Amino acid sequence: MRPTPGSRTFDRTPVVRATVRDAQTNLAKGNIRLFVDGRAVKTFSYDRATDRLSYTSGRLSYATHRVRMVATDARGAATSKTWAFRVARR
Repeated sequence: MRPTPGSRTFDRTPVVRATVRDAQTNLAKGNIRLFVDGRAVKTFSYDRATDRLSYTSGRLSYATHRVRMVATDARGAATSKTWAFRVARR
């Protein structure tokens, strides 16, 4: 996951990256929901071949920001991961 959980960045438009996979099913972008600071994000990309999610954020405030991903497999089982990082002034 990037930015890494608990990390600090000086980049106000960080790229959020994560590996999202399910061993039993082949996930698609439609199986994944992404939230930044509680707001749903639709403009992320997901590469099924590499299981990589990527999202370039808009300009974030100097603060702690939370990212949440929810992946739902073909059977309807959902798994979520939440982490935070801080955008800091130089």
